[in-house]
Amino acid sequence: MSTALEHLRRLRQQAGHHAPVASPPAVRGPSVDTTASLRRMLGVRTRSAPPSRAAAHQRILPGEEIADGLHLVERVLPWPVIPESFDGTFAREDLLSPAQLLSSTPRPPDWPAAPARAPS
Repeated sequence: MSTALEHLRRLRQQAGHHAPVASPPAVRGPSVDTTASLRRMLGVRTRSAPPSRAAAHQRILPGEEIADGLHLVERVLPWPVIPESFDGTFAREDLLSPAQLLSSTPRPPDWPAAPARAPS
């Protein structure tokens, strides 16, 4: 390699270039841990401890706690006016009275029985 550098220097002198002034040696910074610098260059992150969970704080929730962590919340909401009759086609009947739907009493005996369903 030194032969090639010497040949290059002679060619520069022939071309009219002056000999380069020797530059001062490069000043190195403070010694750096090579492992840390390699990790930084490669983008490797060091493992850290998993984030610690925050301490659970007492929360006040609405309702009655019926089991651990299970709360029963009951609300009474306004209900619209009940209509005079309901369409009974879902039960294969004509009109249904609200008293029949909202009470737990069975159907009056004078009402016709619902037609039997055909086997599928």
